Amino acid sequence: PEQRLDHARSVRAAMDGLLPGAGTAVVAGDFNEPAGSPSWQVFTDLARDPSPEAAPTFPARRPSGRIDAVLVGDALDVLEYGDGGVDHPAVHRPSDHLPVLAVLMRRRTEPPA
Repeated sequence: PEQRLDHARSVRAAMDGLLPGAGTAVVAGDFNEPAGSPSWQVFTDLARDPSPEAAPTFPARRPSGRIDAVLVGDALDVLEYGDGGVDHPAVHRPSDHLPVLAVLMRRRTEPPA
């Protein structure tokens, strides 16, 4: 648990100051612990979990826990979130996790001309 938290803090530190605009952060990954755990909390002021009710992602063959996610900043709309409808045996070969697909769009900050 301490190592996961250290890794999350390192990623967060690397992100600070690199984002192109407020609310545009995207954090995607294998957190190796469930939502709400310390490694997720490192990003709460930067990006939110857009789908707390998303399906489990691990282990791929019989998912029982959600430890993978795409977290997004408040300036992004989530058009689609989940496994992308992928239901193919090849999905289970490269990883012991299921994929997570997030289709995002940056929210307009000013009305169109």
